[in-house]
Amino acid sequence: YTFPSLQSLGEDLVCVLDQLDVKNVVGLGEGAGANILARFAMAQPNRVLGVCLIHCTGTTAGFMESLKDKILGWKLDHIGMNPSAESYLVLHRFGSFDKAESTDELNNVLDSFQNSLRSKINPQNLNKYVQAFMKRSNITESIQKIKCPVLMVTGDHASFNHTVHTLYSAMSQKMDKGKIELLEIEGVANVIEERPEKLAESFLYFCQGLGVVGGVPMPRVSRSGSMDADLSRLNMRTRSMSMEEADLPKGVYSTSPPSRINRMKQVSGSDVKLKVVDEEHRS
Repeated sequence: YTFPSLQSLGEDLVCVLDQLDVKNVVGLGEGAGANILARFAMAQPNRVLGVCLIHCTGTTAGFMESLKDKILGWKLDHIGMNPSAESYLVLHRFGSFDKAESTDELNNVLDSFQNSLRSKINPQNLNKYVQAFMKRSNITESIQKIKCPVLMVTGDHASFNHTVHTLYSAMSQKMDKGKIELLEIEGVANVIEERPEKLAESFLYFCQGLGVVGGVPMPRVSRSGSMDADLSRLNMRTRSMSMEEADLPKGVYSTSPPSRINRMKQVSGSDVKLKVVDEEHRS
């Protein structure tokens, strides 16, 4: 059995949609999953309304990353789960969490993750997945194949923060800038575990900008007044999607959804940097 490459995993996702008779999707992926999702959006642009990529890397593995992964793979195959492998996977999953503002809140999550590594994950299978990620190809060279809106998310202490910015720069050069947004949350490494409410709110606004989930009530997240105004302007033009519109490919609208905000602003008193660029849609 040959474990599939990330490219194969991304291209084969359409088989799952076909089997479930799902015409279009809004995707959300983290880490290696975000890389796979980006490849899917490149391979099947007509099936994807939008993607949220959390801690996504677009380049190949560097020398030191490859060396560490090879050592990790050898230990997983010959020793099984071990302390050094655990430490590496914790760093990869949570980044430099010791610098995060919510370190105490992460303790239970970290313990749960380590227990899962020891008791629920097959080390040999994990090694195959790690090796597939290590051998990933560069997607920045053909990133322009993504035609849908993209929300990129990272924490400023995340281990792959710099690669997120590298991919964002490549997207800005080769794609319609009006379809790209970058959300960087300060003081955290793992956005999903440390700031789930901010991620959920931003993702809901992103989806509503695509014309979906318009009827979902927004969570009340503590933030400054300027943050309220900033996000409300993002959502001021969104609406729900009818059943007929849900069947249309490429997020086609019967009327024009609103343009996005043309600015980069760090909200005063907030730990969120929200980069939103302008785009005028046509019906």
